[in-house]
Amino acid sequence: MIGRLLITGTLALSAVCGLAPTAQAATTRADVPQSVLCGVTYECIWTYYNNAQHTTRVGQNVLGCVVDVKWGQTTQYVTYEQLKCG
Repeated sequence: MIGRLLITGTLALSAVCGLAPTAQAATTRADVPQSVLCGVTYECIWTYYNNAQHTTRVGQNVLGCVVDVKWGQTTQYVTYEQLKCG
């Protein structure tokens, strides 16, 4: 809970500075924990594929507005989507 509050404060500050996260991004940074990338008012979806052409989906991690779900495996071939809750 405290971590989410810290993230919220950081996101609020970044919004003031014009650095708020975009609505959708193609990839994520592997060196940043996923919980840091996803604000509390967003649902964030990482989808993992077997190759760079995204032929087969092999895993997914959803940090949701209500529930978090993770299944399958993670790979370097990932897409990222961020949706506003509500």
